[in-house]
Amino acid sequence: QKDKVDDTVNCIDVVIEILTTAPSYVEDTKGLYEAVVKNGGTSIGITIEGSTNPERDKALDYSKNYVLSLHETYPDRMPTIARYTFDPSKNELYEYNTAEDSLMPITFNKDLLLKYHKTCK
Repeated sequence: QKDKVDDTVNCIDVVIEILTTAPSYVEDTKGLYEAVVKNGGTSIGITIEGSTNPERDKALDYSKNYVLSLHETYPDRMPTIARYTFDPSKNELYEYNTAEDSLMPITFNKDLLLKYHKTCK
């Protein structure tokens, strides 16, 4: 019997899971939602800025990597507080370092690469 493929999980869902389970992301966002709400905001969120398939992933633009940004949401603005890049060809997740204008590799659950490659053929 063939394994039933879960059509509800898209490629971008796996990429977001890779990011949101990365230890530094978890650490950086701990208490962030509460802090934003306390400051008059409504939420935090992830914007898909770039994707290999922008239409499917509802991304802003085409990119050979997945480019995601973390933002805070306020009634009058949505400041971006961090940017991340997932490079499927190198199987690496990076956080963009603004000060050095460079991508710094960050640790993530490598077991999710299998899920990524199965989902994102």
